[in-house]
Amino acid sequence: MIALDPVRDTADRTSWGWIAVLYGVCEGSWVRGGPASTLVGVTTGTLIRWAEAGVITQIRPRPKEHRTYLRAELEIVMCIIRSSDSAPLDAIREHINRAVGGET
Repeated sequence: MIALDPVRDTADRTSWGWIAVLYGVCEGSWVRGGPASTLVGVTTGTLIRWAEAGVITQIRPRPKEHRTYLRAELEIVMCIIRSSDSAPLDAIREHINRAVGGET
């Protein structure tokens, strides 16, 4: 678990993802890219793309520092992926669309 300093670690470096917003996940432990990718079963590059697309939450304190991801959100993503026959990102998009009342 990575401890965050609320004075130094401000929200302006946190990119909140759709899954966290939909499920009200805003606190808990944060994990670095390697362990996060192992947890979800995708590459670290995939996590970066998902975060940059706004699907999952990340904190990137400064360029060239480790990105961290919200563990509780990753566990939700893992459940979404495992409960679908679709490709991981397709499964997540379908889930988000259903949750906000959109088309799948």
